[in-house]
Amino acid sequence: DELLFEVTKDDDIYTEIIGYIFQMCGLLLFSFCMKKKHKLFTTTYASISAMFADLIFIILSVLSPNGVCALFFGYLMNLFHGIVAGIYLTKLTTQISQQKRGIVFGVGYGFGSIGSWIISLIGNGNFLKSNYVLILYTLFVLLSAIILHISNRNSEEEPASPKQVFSIDISV
Repeated sequence: DELLFEVTKDDDIYTEIIGYIFQMCGLLLFSFCMKKKHKLFTTTYASISAMFADLIFIILSVLSPNGVCALFFGYLMNLFHGIVAGIYLTKLTTQISQQKRGIVFGVGYGFGSIGSWIISLIGNGNFLKSNYVLILYTLFVLLSAIILHISNRNSEEEPASPKQVFSIDISV
């Protein structure tokens, strides 16, 4: 693989920080849409579409022919990471009872942390650096989409609106 530029450790830190800024922008975009009661991310279809857009940008970033494309698609991936995080956190706060939120969040975080660690052990730590990890990411997105679809289909009561859950006024 030929890169258009050489990436040093210092550059890697800066690109990672910029990636986190894009995640923050994704969360802000999601929050702004929720504040304005825009329906962009509130439907099951929109939520699943955001997850698949995130997956597409992950794939494009990993399979990019050069560093510039990898950064471009990686930053779009991070933007959608923020949007998807907003969707998940909103689902957590609007569709899980207050008494169970801590347990649900803790179990989810635990599975994510321990699962990431276990996956990192595959192939002496090289699996996460390989293109094969894309298959696993795709399976996770498919599983998440199925769970989201089933949970919304089986939901008998209207979930609380984000305004009912969050008492903070975010003026934009």
